[in-house]
Amino acid sequence: MVVEILITGLCAFVRESCAMGNAKAMHVVMLKGRESHAPRLLIDSDNVQPPAAGDSQEVKNGRVLEEVFDLPDGNQYFMWDLTGVRFEIVGAPAIGIVEGGRDASSSKPNDDPHGKKDQPDDFSWVPELHKTCGVTVDRAKAKPVFLDDTKLAPEAVARMMKLDVEPTATAKNNWLEAEYHITMDNQPVFVFGATGYKQVLADGAKLTMEITSLPVRLRLVGYKDGFTREIILKAPTSGPGSKLIKIALSNMPRTQEAADPEIKHFVAYKDLLLKDPGTCVLPKEEGSQDQRAHHVSPVKCTICSSCGYE
Repeated sequence: MVVEILITGLCAFVRESCAMGNAKAMHVVMLKGRESHAPRLLIDSDNVQPPAAGDSQEVKNGRVLEEVFDLPDGNQYFMWDLTGVRFEIVGAPAIGIVEGGRDASSSKPNDDPHGKKDQPDDFSWVPELHKTCGVTVDRAKAKPVFLDDTKLAPEAVARMMKLDVEPTATAKNNWLEAEYHITMDNQPVFVFGATGYKQVLADGAKLTMEITSLPVRLRLVGYKDGFTREIILKAPTSGPGSKLIKIALSNMPRTQEAADPEIKHFVAYKDLLLKDPGTCVLPKEEGSQDQRAHHVSPVKCTICSSCGYE
């Protein structure tokens, strides 16, 4: 069974090493931010196994929903609040990180589906925090707590379990890649404009995993009380997506913002760092004011990449 997880909002991807191909682990952390953010798990109700009389206590806990959404197209979604929680995938395999297919001088992905370089899924389109702060990697190390999934940092509201990373050549169907919700052609986009550094921003990431231990089980583990909720997934019984389940992790603001050419939430990523760099370049919109950058509006957040000590 293949599980695709779309990750959006004020989320940091912290590697234990920034050198390409050297990281052994990836940590996904949802930050509090300067304004209140809401960490959420969203799953199509058709992909959640119905309750059974013999459910364990953990599964019964997982049946308690934060909200249920009925969409105009007739689909129904379940939502769980992730505040104070570690999100786990039982039997998760090691992942590869899609990167290395981008020209160092490129500032914009190649939207041509047959492009040989600068592909939009290259993880380097997720902005690197040390570059936005204008410092070298060794001066922008993440606090040790962000590399320990047994702890939830005071600056965070939720996180994923530690993801093991292996070389991309052996990762098979397990990948972490950048994600865009718009095409790059003739669209206004948000960019960084720091000295010597300018690039389009990925507004999300996609984590794809092939889970061999069935049924697929998700766990939400509370940091304060150890309370565990287990969610059992099921795929559609037929059709082209019969072996694929798509879910979403988001950490979006609780309020809609007025039109602004900057993403002010981004300054919260400085909370990751062991030493305050004193500055952080905010992403700015490039393009006409009558065409907003749809991939981060109307509640504007974007993800970020950082690293630790090794």
